Amino acid sequence: MRVHLRAIDRPIVGDELYAEYKIKSSNNLELDRLALHSHVLDITLPNEQRQRFIAPLPHDFELAAERIAE
Repeated sequence: MRVHLRAIDRPIVGDELYAEYKIKSSNNLELDRLALHSHVLDITLPNEQRQRFIAPLPHDFELAAERIAE
């Protein structure tokens, strides 16, 4: 996925492998890591039971979203 997004010039924010050229020219979101987060994850366990995990948005992502909204 990361290489495909790079191919259409829409790399993931903070991707040092596929977006280094963009990181060097702009970092107005002040993120120092890859901007990937799984908010909800639904999986089927080996015993066929479904399990859902929910993780809140990290604080640095909330701050980045505020910067985008400005």
